[in-house]
Amino acid sequence: PARIALRTLRHALEAAGADDAPAADDETLEIDQDRRWIRIPGRVRWVRFGRQMVPWRLLLELCEARLRAPGQAISAEALIAAGWPGQSVLPTAAQNRLHVAINTLRKLGLRQLIITRDEGYLLPPSVRVRWVVNS
Repeated sequence: PARIALRTLRHALEAAGADDAPAADDETLEIDQDRRWIRIPGRVRWVRFGRQMVPWRLLLELCEARLRAPGQAISAEALIAAGWPGQSVLPTAAQNRLHVAINTLRKLGLRQLIITRDEGYLLPPSVRVRWVVNS
């Protein structure tokens, strides 16, 4: 019971956010790789990925692509390889999996940050990516 109460309290505090904490930089996506958390530009609260490994790997690939070549889309095939490494999946099933995982990222709060183009997906060049350690 105490463990459940602590977990409930922690979730409630995370959902409420810290009102007195300064807001994150409006143009910076912060990523804590150790905890698998992100802070979306303009928000105070951190978003936890938990056990959602595929969306997490896709986000990391999008961020790395953003840092390597701002404004250049990463292909669906490259994202599929990053999201499901070593798995051979039929092309149609792989595309469906990718769409579901991208929609999961959008539902986590990244809707405005993931741009879809004919050649693939990207994060806007205006958004900076910052890796955070032990936030």
